[in-house]
Amino acid sequence: MKNKIKLILFLIILFIISGCSFKYETDIEITKDKEFNLVIIDAMDDEMIDEIINMYYGSEDKDGNKIEITDTDRWAYLESDEVEEGITRERYEEDGYKGEKYTYATLSLDTISSTSASEKYDIYSDTDMKESVLFIKDGNKYTSNITANPSSSEYLSPVLEYKDSFKEDSLSIKLVINLPSKALSNNADEVTNRGKTLIWNLTDLEERDIEFTFDINADENLIIYVISILTLILLIIYFFYNKHQKDLKR
Repeated sequence: MKNKIKLILFLIILFIISGCSFKYETDIEITKDKEFNLVIIDAMDDEMIDEIINMYYGSEDKDGNKIEITDTDRWAYLESDEVEEGITRERYEEDGYKGEKYTYATLSLDTISSTSASEKYDIYSDTDMKESVLFIKDGNKYTSNITANPSSSEYLSPVLEYKDSFKEDSLSIKLVINLPSKALSNNADEVTNRGKTLIWNLTDLEERDIEFTFDINADENLIIYVISILTLILLIIYFFYNKHQKDLKR
């Protein structure tokens, strides 16, 4: 997969300027059971896929006739790489994009958390996530220890000097994080699902920290709080009802 991504990102310099489109989305889900699930979507429009196929295999047959590229050809190219161990792959086709959806093996949240960290985890780096500290843990609270620095990536860094030439809507890079409870704080560009879904638009390829804090038991604590208040209200009502009944009997 890395060799193809490397080629694609070098070709972005040429193709995005020409109007082709590329989409890269990282989706992270953290569950109340402390499961960390990662899905990556890597997709392109037909024009970009066709340009890459032509670059690989040529655009004309032996008689000089233009080769017509079909969807079968496009999927054959997209699925030509082997999938790394621990990753499952399925087709992705949406909004004019074709590509691959990679689902990674589930990790335990606590295995990628610590009470301290010497450096932030860079989502663009090749560092093994299982060996990194993505969160600083304080009791039931988790604070992200994540950054996004395109210049640290050997695949993205050659693109940076051309980013101002990209046509509008030709590149889409997003990070989406779904939390088990409402974030206590965050610097996301968009917040949905009552504060549980955080979205960062990284299309500008600028370096930035990904900041958010959440309490893994926040929803449970809220439920306990609500039940306690309702119980107290019922006890008060019961007390005054009994008092009223006794007063009536006098």
